[in-house]
Amino acid sequence: MRLLSGVCGLVMAAAIAAPAIAQQRDEDVIAYRQEIMKTMGAQSTMIGMVLAGMVPDKLLSTHFEVLLQSIRQAKSAFEPNVPGGNALPVVWAKHDDFIAKLNAAEQSIIKAIEISKKDGAGGQSGEAAVDALSCKGCHDVYKKP
Repeated sequence: MRLLSGVCGLVMAAAIAAPAIAQQRDEDVIAYRQEIMKTMGAQSTMIGMVLAGMVPDKLLSTHFEVLLQSIRQAKSAFEPNVPGGNALPVVWAKHDDFIAKLNAAEQSIIKAIEISKKDGAGGQSGEAAVDALSCKGCHDVYKKP
């Protein structure tokens, strides 16, 4: 199949994408954001394993980078006001605060990436990880137990 370019390609892409957007279902939106949160949890676990010395530290900064991208995806995934899943209704009642917490986590992860690239799993990486992985404060307020 040949990829169309120019205006014709853009119109075709919009025509194909428009029905997909119109057909979004709440359960799909919820499932999507749950998968993002699972990715964040998995990366947090792997970072912990590296810092505990259970596995080599060669990929520590990569785990932080995946976590960073997941945080960014989470901000978009929680834009549609679709209550349900493990998210409490307060996510949308205090959406600005929720996003602010994600923004703060994003900044902490950026610092952790910089430190882990210099120190690997040694030095200040453990302290940076604690700041970057402080999920509990957000989960206590915004996630079902």
